[in-house]
Amino acid sequence: MEGSYDALDYFATFIGTFLEGEILLLTSILMWKIEQLNFFGCLTAAFAGAYARDWVIFLIARRKGKKLLDNRPKLKSRLDRVNSLIQQYPNALLIGYRMLYGLSMATVLLAGISGVSAKKYGLLSAISCLIWIAVYGGLGYFYAETMIKNLEWLGDYARYLIAALILFGLMYWGFVLMKEWRIKS
Repeated sequence: MEGSYDALDYFATFIGTFLEGEILLLTSILMWKIEQLNFFGCLTAAFAGAYARDWVIFLIARRKGKKLLDNRPKLKSRLDRVNSLIQQYPNALLIGYRMLYGLSMATVLLAGISGVSAKKYGLLSAISCLIWIAVYGGLGYFYAETMIKNLEWLGDYARYLIAALILFGLMYWGFVLMKEWRIKS
């Protein structure tokens, strides 16, 4: 499966880490382990996707962040928690935010809103992405064999499980959108 399949797989890794993150990075590393992808290609595509995601969120927050907060009080309360952390430890938080589950997007939004310079954010975000790639890439590298063995029992049922997970994800997303729509109307 050389050639165009490889480019498509790396593009999928880029898009996956742009939209989600760790799970898609680990999935790409599993693809490397079964000799479908290049390990460093996986890491490069994952870095590019994660870094691009952060920049898109940062730039949106820079442009429309205050208006976004006015419309979402729950998000505003989460950002208040992050704001106190960013005031105390600005550089440490901007380097380590990717490892803070549930606060990474809030941190990027707040960085965009609070006026952190783009140059500073870009550098610290790149360092954060590199640390993230090293940690999850390392976990994937050392535990890929174990993950594959633990998934072998799925056999022919893997496609049904994946379809069920996708359906569950779409249903959850639909319920969230319906809930927001009901709140607005």
